Amino acid sequence: MALGDKLDQRVARFVARKRLIDAGDAILAGFSGGADSTFLLDWLWRFRRKYRVEVGAAHVDHRLRGEESDADARACRAFCEERGIPFFLERVEPKALASERGLSLEEACRELRYDAFERIAAREGFTKIATGHNLSDLAETTLFRFLKGAGLAGLGGVAPKRGKVIRPALDVAKEDIRAALEERGAAYALDSTNADLSFPRNAIRREIIPVIRARVNPSFERATARSAELAAETARVFEERIVEPFRLKATSFVSGTLRFSIDAARDEEDVVAREALRGAVRDGFGAELGYDDLARVIELAEKQTGASLSLPEGIRATRDRIYILIERIADRPTLDDLEVELAPGEVVALGDVRVSATLVSTSEASVSEDPRVEYVDAGRFAGKPRLRRIREGETFTPLGMRGAKKLSDFLTDEKIPTNERDRQTVVADDRGAVWVVGRRIAERVKITEETKTIWRMEAFRA
Repeated sequence: MALGDKLDQRVARFVARKRLIDAGDAILAGFSGGADSTFLLDWLWRFRRKYRVEVGAAHVDHRLRGEESDADARACRAFCEERGIPFFLERVEPKALASERGLSLEEACRELRYDAFERIAAREGFTKIATGHNLSDLAETTLFRFLKGAGLAGLGGVAPKRGKVIRPALDVAKEDIRAALEERGAAYALDSTNADLSFPRNAIRREIIPVIRARVNPSFERATARSAELAAETARVFEERIVEPFRLKATSFVSGTLRFSIDAARDEEDVVAREALRGAVRDGFGAELGYDDLARVIELAEKQTGASLSLPEGIRATRDRIYILIERIADRPTLDDLEVELAPGEVVALGDVRVSATLVSTSEASVSEDPRVEYVDAGRFAGKPRLRRIREGETFTPLGMRGAKKLSDFLTDEKIPTNERDRQTVVADDRGAVWVVGRRIAERVKITEETKTIWRMEAFRA
């Protein structure tokens, strides 16, 4: 049996074992024109009737190799036109993304490539996205992650299926793929950047793995794939049986802030706490924190209240009294300098806080037990009242007190969580706060026997 036929059968067995393809699927194949993606697209096209699927191809031009990139795009289009395969081309700018986001060029290319695949699939109605990752890619990725200090989940290598992305050729070695294409006389592109040893994966592929195969294990790829599968299975059981139950107990989301219980973290093994925190941050903010960052967050449990640290992707962690509070700073509304004038008969808004003001008679005024409602002497206002955020160093005299007090100290005494203090809204006039919204009014605007004009103010959330 020819090598190509053997590989066809190996791919078919892997697809069946991993349940990668269903009848009726519309599969968009990532098609660079290189050996791996050419082998995969050719296989999908030849077996489309057996699996009763539709097949299309997406080529993403990263604009890194000038005329060579243009030639690859033309060759890919010609390959597809010869077979009647729907062809889609997108051009991206990875250098700009890498500079903007602080990513490596490899990372930027990968992110933009998958984004393009997702856009094309959504626009054209494809149900799955197939990529040409193979056994050698899996071994390279697992070794690369090991050298970077990955945990069990990271050592799981390249998944056969993740979401709508499938990798049918993951059980076939790269050298066998190239041999099979040459056996069939199929042309494929050679990417000159694959020889650039400044890319870490190229160095692993061209310099490190050959030494391992020659001196340690000739079957390095298959041995590594087996280890990766065991790591992935172990990670799955660990996640389902241990991490997830702890995460449900130790974490919660309130108004966009992740709360991580300090007591729960102290009572659990660090490895469980780290993985629970990693998953919660990923699900809540779409961010991936590494080992060192996760360890720093957990160490906040032993710091003083108010201690905080900055994390990647605009995330901040703060040690509160009973929680470690995690939020994305960039998600906060930039409302610190905004003021909204308040007048009777109106409802004004600042972020998700709404405040209404109503003129009422003396007989309608009363002491409210609802902290969201206050009655004040509007005749004591100095200028027009406005709704705004508190300001650093600002003071006021709370109702029932004689001396002025810093608003920050007042909020601390009221046991307001650290991450909420700088978002506290106030109704203020030219002299400062007259109502710390939802907390207390100022002594100077309380209703007395001399009061003539009374406002009823009420706060509520949008």
